[in-house]
Amino acid sequence: MSTFLIDFADVLIHTVGYRAVSGRDAYGKPTYAASQDLTGRVTYKQRRVVSNETGQEELSQVELWIAPLPSLRYDDEFTLPDGSTPKILAWHTVPNENGNYHTKVFFGGNHGT
Repeated sequence: MSTFLIDFADVLIHTVGYRAVSGRDAYGKPTYAASQDLTGRVTYKQRRVVSNETGQEELSQVELWIAPLPSLRYDDEFTLPDGSTPKILAWHTVPNENGNYHTKVFFGGNHGT
């Protein structure tokens, strides 16, 4: 394993819960698969402008770095170390020479709820 990969793994100090959308109920509300724990890095108050699902610019309040997921949807749910489940605004997968390296997920401002 390269030194860079070892160093990167050292900054992934948080455990977050992740639940993927598995379907919709009769009212169109998401239903979720079982939660799985992921290792990542959570930073609060990033204050970064990102384009959301509809293309509107919003100010992100929280940023999460994780290993790339096979798929990610706006309705998926992350539970952060403080117990909050903020709305996913956007994400960006960062590649390297071997493929997808990590994913940055940007969340809206309902931090702490």
